[in-house]
Amino acid sequence: MDDLEDKRSLIKTALDRAEKARKIIDNYMDQITVEHLDVSKLGEAMDVYDCTDEKWEIRVRELKKELNTLDEQIKAEADRLVANDIPVTLRTKVVIDFYAEHQNDLEIVLIYGESAHLSVLFDL
Repeated sequence: MDDLEDKRSLIKTALDRAEKARKIIDNYMDQITVEHLDVSKLGEAMDVYDCTDEKWEIRVRELKKELNTLDEQIKAEADRLVANDIPVTLRTKVVIDFYAEHQNDLEIVLIYGESAHLSVLFDL
């Protein structure tokens, strides 16, 4: 579930950037005046604008689709977790940090329940 949430966050950030790019392009075009652009170059400028805006519009659509798909996956995963009726305490990440002033031996005994969906990561 955390992986899905992380991926969703990355896609949302990319979507925000793409939408911002489109706004910047639109604002730039709104500010073009006769003083800035020769009328003979207007057609070329509009072609560049159209091409650039279309590129970002396609990117925004793709990212929105990815976001919707991911939202569906997150909902399905949440529903699956609720349906399995696994207590929240069994779905918790635990991080334990040990600090010592002097080097010494340390014994750690971990006791955890087994599950078909158990994912354990040890980083020592």
